[in-house]
Amino acid sequence: MADGADREAPGGIRALIELRDRGAEIQLYSGPLTDRMALGAFLDEVRSTLGPLAGVVHCAGSVDQRNPVFVRKTWADILRTWEPKGEGLVVLDSLLAADELDFVVLYSSLSATLPFLATGLADYGSANAYLDAFAARAARRRSRTRYLSVAWGSWAGIGMGEVRSPRYTEQGFTALTPAEGIGLLDAALRRGIGPTVIALARSGDITAAAPSASSGTDREGGDAEAAAPRSSELLALVVDAIRDLIAQEVLLPRGRVAPDTDFADLGVDSILLAGVVTKLEALAGEPLAPSAVLEHPTAGGLGAYLLREYPSGVASWAADRLPPTRAPHDGHTIDRDHNAAAPAGIRTAEPANTRPPAVPAVPLVQHGPIAIIGMASRFPGASTTDAYWELLRTGHDAVMEVPAARWETSRLYAPTATPGRSISKWGGFIDGIEEFDPGFFGIPDDDAAHIDPVIRLILECAEQTFRDAGYERSELSGRRVGVYAGAGTTTYATRIPVPHRSTVTGLNPNFIGAHIAHIYNFSGPNMVVDTACSSSLTALYLARQALALGECDMALVAGADLLLDETPYLKLSAAEALSPLGRCRVFDQAADGLVPGEGAGAVLLKRLDAAVADGDRIHAVLESVAMNNDGRTMGLTTPNPAAQERVVLDALHSAGADPDTVTCIEAHGTGTMIGDPMELRALTRAFRSATDASGFCAIGSVKSNIGHLLMASGMAGLHKVVLALRHRQLPPTLHCHTPNPRFSFDTSPFYPNTELRDWAPRAGLRRAGLSSFGFGGTNCHAILREPLADERRPANRAPLPPAPFQRVRHWVDPVRVPTAVSPTPGRRYLELVAEDIPAAALTPQLLSPADLPLRTGRICSWRSCHDPCPPSLLRRGRHRARRRSSAPLGRDGGRRDRTRAPGPRGAGAARCLPPGPDAASAQARGCRPGHHRAAPLPVHRSCRRHRGDGQGATDRRRGALRSRHGAGARGESLADRRQAGRRRLGAQLPGRDQTRAAPGEHDDRPR
Repeated sequence: MADGADREAPGGIRALIELRDRGAEIQLYSGPLTDRMALGAFLDEVRSTLGPLAGVVHCAGSVDQRNPVFVRKTWADILRTWEPKGEGLVVLDSLLAADELDFVVLYSSLSATLPFLATGLADYGSANAYLDAFAARAARRRSRTRYLSVAWGSWAGIGMGEVRSPRYTEQGFTALTPAEGIGLLDAALRRGIGPTVIALARSGDITAAAPSASSGTDREGGDAEAAAPRSSELLALVVDAIRDLIAQEVLLPRGRVAPDTDFADLGVDSILLAGVVTKLEALAGEPLAPSAVLEHPTAGGLGAYLLREYPSGVASWAADRLPPTRAPHDGHTIDRDHNAAAPAGIRTAEPANTRPPAVPAVPLVQHGPIAIIGMASRFPGASTTDAYWELLRTGHDAVMEVPAARWETSRLYAPTATPGRSISKWGGFIDGIEEFDPGFFGIPDDDAAHIDPVIRLILECAEQTFRDAGYERSELSGRRVGVYAGAGTTTYATRIPVPHRSTVTGLNPNFIGAHIAHIYNFSGPNMVVDTACSSSLTALYLARQALALGECDMALVAGADLLLDETPYLKLSAAEALSPLGRCRVFDQAADGLVPGEGAGAVLLKRLDAAVADGDRIHAVLESVAMNNDGRTMGLTTPNPAAQERVVLDALHSAGADPDTVTCIEAHGTGTMIGDPMELRALTRAFRSATDASGFCAIGSVKSNIGHLLMASGMAGLHKVVLALRHRQLPPTLHCHTPNPRFSFDTSPFYPNTELRDWAPRAGLRRAGLSSFGFGGTNCHAILREPLADERRPANRAPLPPAPFQRVRHWVDPVRVPTAVSPTPGRRYLELVAEDIPAAALTPQLLSPADLPLRTGRICSWRSCHDPCPPSLLRRGRHRARRRSSAPLGRDGGRRDRTRAPGPRGAGAARCLPPGPDAASAQARGCRPGHHRAAPLPVHRSCRRHRGDGQGATDRRRGALRSRHGAGARGESLADRRQAGRRRLGAQLPGRDQTRAAPGEHDDRPR
């Protein structure tokens, strides 16, 4: 072509000429796509001259606007519009079947996604809808070619020209520049999203229209225009109601809640979210997806969403609120409480910072599979792996009341929300955390009590895991074994105010892994990670990466957490996260919060090819682990459904697995009203990217059996999946009787598995997904499968017997300063005052096991009805007596004598006079006037006169402790006195006789 012709050529041709001039080789085909022979010959010529085809961008289209009304369109007109996007695409795809293309991009239209924009263009909108369906179907072929259908908005200065119709602009849509369009296409290709995606530009001021006014019809003029004002009134009413609701929840004036203000900026967080969703359901007329508020975090955006998704429910709600007639809109803002001027209508755009900017995803590297060759655990109700499977298989609930050795429920539990109290007194607990065998690990006895119990638990689990894999310690010494622990130390360090030289290595979280590396002489990577509830799976993610990169030959992955005291209960109660009833009702409509738990577990990993070559016993195959973060949400603890969906898709993609082949999901499921449905919706969206099948995948959560093990929860879920794969059975999830109405299982790929059933393979194998989401935004998802036939060959390495631990008690009890007991009407009480106890006297001591029953943290009580507190204690200033009264104490209702009985060296014992009604009975029992049996008086352990062990012995002399006026003078034993119904001397010591009922016994939780 001549230079002059170049300058006069159309824009598209000019662009091609510019490419040619820059050295690009261009071949042009201008015939119809339906001409198979001509198109085939052209493609053959391209292959022969330019080489193999790498990708296709299908941007052919036709639109006929001569007859916009659908009933006036001829069949020929419709076929002409459908041809390039329908039959033409089918012909092109068949001719490219032999080419291993990297991508096929189909240019669709926003009119296919939002049909109300296709008024007058129904044939064009349906043709583009076919492109979307074609891409979705092609994506399920499992070929290497990636199909992506992009629903484009309007472009300016190119293609079919800029769309300026009122329907388009009223939605806030504006035209894309060519640079913006190419940038969006590039981002869509790099991010790996699809198979369909919407690409459009939105203006800053977006006003609402009524999509339903013309949806599915081609009515012109009067009817649609008459409906618009009414819809605007309805939207304004809904937005005003949402503003009122948010203002009430966050205790702000209504004027502060503008239609376009982000809820997070107003203080709405995950705690308030549950109440907001519940109240919005009255407006929507049906259960509302909890993620709706997160995805539409402004009153304007949420109002438009409710109007669009729940039109009938909103109409019913507004029936008696919307006035019969209303003057047409005057062009000013409907919001009369918001002073800032706004365009006509309600702003429904989300603020610019609501959603994070599109960040190109890093291409996922597909590593080889990993074998799980060893495992061991100690979980509530199950001290071994076999016991754990039995608990799961039989559907046992191991949640129990908090043991007295952990914290005092009588003092710190309240059945209703109370500051400084726990709303729950239930949890999943393991036995024997006070006991340890330090000699087995080469640890001196003197150091054992200064090692955090989490470290001790992980050490024991590590040893049992190596033995389960068949490895002696000598075989592992010096090898590149990595250690990855999802754990953290507990509050145990607060019990040791005076450390010794080795204390630092027992209380710092770093030493959880360092102890293992030191004891077993490992040279691989070693780290301890804390991502809250997802810690165990984060450790699994890091271990898999290290194995894939060749940084270690094997990797031990552990997870552990303990509930030593009331601290986690008080924190979670303040966050309103605990179930008051002590049952984890996962996916159930009665879900009311999580149940804490504790435990430890570990697995040993090796690359699958190496495990098969070495003859290791393979429990299961780990195909992939993905991890991401929520980013900015409504609050630090508010989940992000889009991030949860993304991490599942990433794990599936990394594993090369089709969602249609996953038949079990071990969910994060904590038993919360908001979190569970949100997780289910994210999983459904991930699965729906590749399958339309329903009800084929079992879903459950082990938290219904043993509680939420916090940092060890992912490890408990991993063990459950591995055991289910080994036994080929799906254990039941408990307490799911009526599924949560905020999620529809009937139309999802999932069903709650509430009974033990055989696990049938799908597509020839059993495959499972495992989710774990951290209480700060770190999300993890793993894909596991059973070993294939050639991976199941007889193992050369058999498991070794369990380690013969000789555990004894190595423990420092907490110093619990006794507090006043609840007053009984008509009585005075004596109580210790904390500030009167010398600091030195409170220092715990490290003692030998034999000495513990005599000296550890004892509280004894002087309960004689007539003997005052020993004068020697008062003389030494050990503690002060303080009296209080909650009722009239004398016959006449007045206060009685508060003098002290004189004691040696001027000291005195506290005396309190009996209430009038008790005076006669007190004298009848042999009590002197002026004294009465007081409530238990705690005495510090420095009082060596009283052992408090129920025998009344002292350190200076042996024999029974008898009172001057009691039965001791008659030779009556302490047992005789107890038999007679009198109060015994001494109080049960903390940490002693901690026998508790088996899980389920004496369980007063609602069934």
